Amino acid sequence: MTAVDRREADPRAPTIYDVAAAAGVSHTTVSRAINGEEGMTDATRRRVLEIVARVRFTPNLSARVLAGRVGPRLAAVMVGGAGCPRAAALVGAIARATERRGLALTMIGADPSDEGSMEAAAQRIGEPGLRGVVFVLCDGEPAESIALLRTASPWVSMSVHPGAIDDGPDDHAAAALRVAVDHLRDLGHDAIACALPATVVDRVGRRSVTPLAVPATARGGLRVARRGMLPHDCTAVVVPSLSFALGLVSGLRARGVRVPQDLSLVSLEDHPDAAHFSPPVSAVDSGLADRAERAVSRLLDGAPAEAPAQLPRLVLRGSSRTRSAQPIDPPAGGAGSSGRSPAGHP
Repeated sequence: MTAVDRREADPRAPTIYDVAAAAGVSHTTVSRAINGEEGMTDATRRRVLEIVARVRFTPNLSARVLAGRVGPRLAAVMVGGAGCPRAAALVGAIARATERRGLALTMIGADPSDEGSMEAAAQRIGEPGLRGVVFVLCDGEPAESIALLRTASPWVSMSVHPGAIDDGPDDHAAAALRVAVDHLRDLGHDAIACALPATVVDRVGRRSVTPLAVPATARGGLRVARRGMLPHDCTAVVVPSLSFALGLVSGLRARGVRVPQDLSLVSLEDHPDAAHFSPPVSAVDSGLADRAERAVSRLLDGAPAEAPAQLPRLVLRGSSRTRSAQPIDPPAGGAGSSGRSPAGHP
């Protein structure tokens, strides 16, 4: 049992030392991660922030502000985001944008299903020295989550989910999906699966695109492969996250389906580590840093930045290729009403 596990079973609040032990870092690194300071890798920052959100660690900022040890700052409220890598990456981008403005960033976790968590988050939002709040929405309806926190501070919100609408900074999700689908169509794919809800796919048009509503996790990708959820004539798939891609590729490989030889794949989430996947994953860079910069600009300046938003761009790697000129004849049997296995393969 780890220090954090013991704290979760203990009514006492976890300390910064518990978080440090769970993350395998020093307590000063935890403090820098929470306050958006540099001096660590993005992976370390994400790991620390995920643990902070999971155990609901709450530093006593009020005393530090009154003692003059904390300057003006913004708060990033991660709503329902415990264990969400996309949320942690977005918070990291917000932290860097905040630091460029000479401010610190405080990370606050809020679980909409836990009244105590929401009350604690609301209390911290009301502490002295706060210039504004960026809500990072992971679960639930934005209006409901923000209304529960009842903040009087200026705020903007950003969603981590592809297809969700940001209330403030630019929403790149629909544009990112168009980039992925257009790329695959240009490669000759006319039967594309998209692991996103139908309401999202409808925003870019359903022509030759089949939506799949599944969790954007590695387990979700594995489920799609194991249960044969891809249409039998599918030759390409757009996935919402790199973790989903990892699960999907693993599950398909076990069924003898090769990426990209048999099935092309594009992720709507990009990260430098995607170059080290097997195969390296083609992905859409949706301008995370740009979104964070515009959110902070809107919050501090009272209006969106005048510079045009960075358009999503395709990062080509090894998981997408031209559709084979010779279509595959799928075998009989397997999952689905057609009696054929996913992507027409065993």
